[in-house]
Amino acid sequence: MKRTLCVIICAVLVFSLMGCSLGGNRLPSGFYYAEGEYEEYLTPYLLLDTEDQTFSFGGGTVLSYAERGSYMVVGEKLVAKTQNATYTFEIKDDNTIVLSHDCEAPAKLKAGTQFVYNKQLS
Repeated sequence: MKRTLCVIICAVLVFSLMGCSLGGNRLPSGFYYAEGEYEEYLTPYLLLDTEDQTFSFGGGTVLSYAERGSYMVVGEKLVAKTQNATYTFEIKDDNTIVLSHDCEAPAKLKAGTQFVYNKQLS
């Protein structure tokens, strides 16, 4: 009886811990576009690949330059790193992230710029 109870408690703990570790990345893979007034193909974007945790951060889909690297989710923040830069975003909800600081490249953006998931392009 004690053994069965111990196994059940251990199983509940294991599944609880697995749920915590899996819940850290609730963002879907795909394109996140900056909200604001931009020309049609010059809207800054963040492309996330949640399977291998890589990203591309560009000033527009017609521009060839984009920052590329890996990212990780730490609490409610997405931290994206390249060889030369680190970009930090607050996770607002499952489809919206917010730039935490001003940046000059790959596009000139202010802190607070919201990036919204585009389901049609993902």
